[in-house]
Amino acid sequence: MKYNYLPPLSYVRNSLKCRSKEYLVENSLHGVPYFADPTRPKWERGLWFLLTIASIVATVITIKIIWDKFQNNPTLTELDVHVNEAEIPFPQIFLCFEGNQFNLSDINNVEKKNYIKIYEWMWNEKISDETKKTLSGVTNFRNVFQRWTPRCDSVLSNVISTNKRHIRGRDFKKIVTPAGVCCKFNFSKLVVFEDMPFVLEVKSLVFPLKLYIADKFDMGPSRNIMPHIKLRKPAFMQLDVFQTYVTPDLQMLSDFQRQCHYRRKKWSYNNCQLRCRIDDISKQCKCLPWFLIKEGVKECSLDEYSCITKVYDNYIDCECILPCNFTVYRLLGTKEGYPNDTLNLSPIKITLNWPKMLFRREVRFGYMDLVVSFGGIAGLFLGYSLLSSFELFYYLTFRTYCGAVLDSSRTNHNIVTVRPKKVTFTNKLLKPDIKFISYNHFDHDSMSYNK
Repeated sequence: MKYNYLPPLSYVRNSLKCRSKEYLVENSLHGVPYFADPTRPKWERGLWFLLTIASIVATVITIKIIWDKFQNNPTLTELDVHVNEAEIPFPQIFLCFEGNQFNLSDINNVEKKNYIKIYEWMWNEKISDETKKTLSGVTNFRNVFQRWTPRCDSVLSNVISTNKRHIRGRDFKKIVTPAGVCCKFNFSKLVVFEDMPFVLEVKSLVFPLKLYIADKFDMGPSRNIMPHIKLRKPAFMQLDVFQTYVTPDLQMLSDFQRQCHYRRKKWSYNNCQLRCRIDDISKQCKCLPWFLIKEGVKECSLDEYSCITKVYDNYIDCECILPCNFTVYRLLGTKEGYPNDTLNLSPIKITLNWPKMLFRREVRFGYMDLVVSFGGIAGLFLGYSLLSSFELFYYLTFRTYCGAVLDSSRTNHNIVTVRPKKVTFTNKLLKPDIKFISYNHFDHDSMSYNK
C-alpha cells in the first residue's frame, strides 16, 4: 500500500481528536484515566473529575506561594568572621569651604554678603530683589565660587600612616559639589589587614571646614544633608567600617530579586539620586543651579532660581537601589582640640578601625530549588513528571501525524477494518436452537443428544 505522507487537514483534526482521547485514558496522571474512561459509571467518573480538579487547584496555589518566595525573598544575609581576608576601600573625604572663606578683598561688603547668600542658599528661602539687582550681571557663579575659594594644596597637606610607614598621600583636588566647593581626597588603593593601623593625617590652615565621608564612587555630598562633622579646630576621630559582599551565585537572580545592582561595579546610590534630581530640574526649569551644572545645560540666572525653589524639594521616585557590594562608614569617638595647641597646628587624624565582622549575602532559594519544589508539588498532587510532558508531546505530534497518514491512505485504497461484534438477542424465540452431537461408547452405535 502506498502511504499519503501529506494528509488533508480534516484527517489531521480527526486524528488529533482521537489521540487526545487516547492520551486521557492511557496517561499516568493521577485520576485522569478514571474520569476519561467511558466504560465506568457516570457517578464514579464525576467523583474522579472533582478530585482531579481539586488536586490541580492545590498544585497551582502551592506553586504560586513558592514562586512569590523565590521572587521576593530568595537571599539570606549572615555574618562572616573571616575578616583577615577582606579588602576595605578607604572612603572619599570631602572638606568643604564656607562662604565666609571667600577671597573677596576687592569687593564691597554688600556685594560680598549677597555672594555668600547665593553660595549658602537653602531651598526654603527666596532670593531677595536686592540680591538680584546687585548680582544681575553675574552669569557663571560656578567659576566665580571656584576661583574665590582657597587652593587645596595651599591650605591642606596630608600624610598616610600605614603599618608604621608614612606615605605621602595624593593631594586634595578642588571640585564643585552640591554641598559647595570642596577639597576631595580619594585613596585609590584597597586597604588590607597587613596595612593596619591605617591613619590619615590632614593639616589645615583654615577653619571651619565641613567634613563629609562618602562612598568610593560618589560624585560628592548632597546639598540638603548635614556634614558628618564641622571642624572648628584639629580633631581626632575613628572610622568604623561595615562591609557587605555577595556570593557569585547571586548573578543568576534579577535586580528585583537581589534588590541591588550586581553587574555595575562602580554603581553608587547617591549618584543615582543626584542624576535623577539633575534630570528633573533640567526638564522642568530648562536650566541647572551653579553646583549641578553639566555639559549641554545652561546655568540658571537669578530670576530662574524661583523655579528651582519649587522643584528641588519635590519628591521624586528615582527607583535607585544599593550596589550588591557596598561599604558603610561611621564616625565615632570624635575629639576636637589637642592639649597645648593654641594655634591649631595639629593635624586632623582619621583612624580606620578594621571591621570585626562582615555581612555576606547568598542565595538560599535558587533556580535548582525552584525546579525541585515545582516537581515535588506536581508529583505529590498529580503524579506529574517530565516524562508526562514528553508523552503529551508524543501524542499531539508524532502519533497524531501517523494516525492521519494511515487514515487518509486507507481511504484512498478503500481499505475497511472489520472488527467482530457481539450480538445479543432480546427475543428468546429468535434465539437459534443449536444442538451439539457427542459420540460416546464407540464400541456400540448409540448416540446421545445434548442441547
